Amino acid sequence: MATSETRQAGAQEWHLHAELEHECGRLVQHPREELHRLREEAESGESGATIGILLTALGVWLVGAIVLILGLAFLGYYLTL
Repeated sequence: MATSETRQAGAQEWHLHAELEHECGRLVQHPREELHRLREEAESGESGATIGILLTALGVWLVGAIVLILGLAFLGYYLTL
């Protein structure tokens, strides 16, 4: 038989899943508006998600820079052959 704590943990996990689904749905349906909202939320710094938003933005920027550098390196390598 499930205890009260187990039920609360399950309900909390379900709530987080539903919230994540809602956030991803907004990002997919209205990406520009959602990015603008996330930028404003990160600038205010009041949300607990601020650090996640900033780290994700940094990660996306770094991945883009690495892909660009690797692409230029491969291009330079193949042009010198």
